[in-house]
Amino acid sequence: MLRLLLVLLSPFFALAFASRKARNRWVGAGKYNIYTDVTLDGAYVNGTGYTITNVQLGLPPKTFIDFVDIQPPHAGFVYTVVIAADGQSITLRAWTGALAEAATNLAGLNGQIVRLLVIGN
Repeated sequence: MLRLLLVLLSPFFALAFASRKARNRWVGAGKYNIYTDVTLDGAYVNGTGYTITNVQLGLPPKTFIDFVDIQPPHAGFVYTVVIAADGQSITLRAWTGALAEAATNLAGLNGQIVRLLVIGN
């Protein structure tokens, strides 16, 4: 099933999340496999990126994020993901084709969709 979660970051910008289970959401050793489409907004902050929680990614609360893979295509940007030390959130950062970090409030990110494969426990 497709689950849509909207998180308002300000009155004018919002990241949108659409999660669907991979072939088996619950697999061996208690792992969750979920594909999440993240629709980016224009409120990107250079040096910080977007912070996305495990619940926004479609995982149950208090589930640890073990692995995140960014699925192609990337439409002119390169994306990197860092899992927070507590395993409860990720930071998604965008880089331009010249491998310089995207500028703050870059309008080109607005509407870009990034598909993530998330594995949590």
